[in-house]
Amino acid sequence: MAFGNGRDMKGHVDSTFNSPIDGGVRIIRAGAGDYTGPGGRYEETTPSETIPLTHVNVQPAKWKDMQMLMGMGGTTNPQDARVVHINDGVNYLYPDDNGKFADLLAFSDG
Repeated sequence: MAFGNGRDMKGHVDSTFNSPIDGGVRIIRAGAGDYTGPGGRYEETTPSETIPLTHVNVQPAKWKDMQMLMGMGGTTNPQDARVVHINDGVNYLYPDDNGKFADLLAFSDG
């Protein structure tokens, strides 16, 4: 476990800022797979995995965050944008070998 790498929030946010929500927060790790056969049918060789997160801090997104997302084409009509800080020191959202983010962060307010 490396501290100070810009992604590890363990110890930086205390339990007062742990803000779990009723529906929970989950990371959905993308499964591995490839296209096979002449028809190009996609077959998943490793299924996706859902990991419930128990130590998170959910805050409203700042205007600067929204400008970045809109500039990247990541939003169409945002109504209630949130920032989620993962504070368990174990789970991260990180890019795959191609530099793309394949994992999903899912949460619901109930």
